[in-house]
Amino acid sequence: MRAVKIKCFIVLSVCISSIISLFPEESKSYSPEEEITFTQKEENNQKDGGKKIEFTVFTRPYFEKNNSGLKGDKSFLVIEDRQKFDSIFGVGFVMGNNGKVIPKDAFEKKMVLALIVRGNSISNFTVESVTKSKTNLIINYKESQNGGGGNAKFASPLIILIDKTDFHKVEFKKDGKITGTVKSKSAKDIS
Repeated sequence: MRAVKIKCFIVLSVCISSIISLFPEESKSYSPEEEITFTQKEENNQKDGGKKIEFTVFTRPYFEKNNSGLKGDKSFLVIEDRQKFDSIFGVGFVMGNNGKVIPKDAFEKKMVLALIVRGNSISNFTVESVTKSKTNLIINYKESQNGGGGNAKFASPLIILIDKTDFHKVEFKKDGKITGTVKSKSAKDIS
C-alpha cells in the first residue's frame, strides 16, 4: 500500500512540474494575471501612419468555449456586443490571482478585437500598439509559444478592448506582417 502511495505522489509531482514549466516566471509578454491598459499619448504618428488609440488587454481568466463554432489554426474577431462575446469566450477562475474580467456594461461604449491561436502549445502575446489610420484599425503584436509536444490542444486568446469606432477593416500584424484581417459589416458607410 505504501509503495502505491509513493508512486502516486511521484506521478503527481511530475505532472505538476510539467504544468509549471509551461509558464516561465520571466516572460516578455503580459502576465496572465494582469489587465493591461495603455493610453493614448501625444505622439500619434506611428510607423504605419496611424493614430495611437487606448486599449486594454485581457488574458486570464478567459478561454475559448468548446461550442464557439470557430475552427482552424487562428480566428480573428471583432465583437461589438456582450451576447456574441459570451457565446465565444468563457471565464474560468482558479486559485490565486485570476485577473480582471470585462465589465458587463462595457459593450455599450466599447468593442473587442480578438485573436485566438490554436495548436499544441500555449501562445503568449505582447501587444505593441493599436492604431487607427483613416479607415483601418491596426494591431501590432508579438507572439511566443510555451510548452508543446504531445497530444494536448490549446486555444490561446488575445482579447483587446477599445472604444467603439468606425473602420473598414482590422489588420492583425505579427512582427510587422499581416496575419489576418476582419472587414467591417458597414464598410461601405465609412468615408
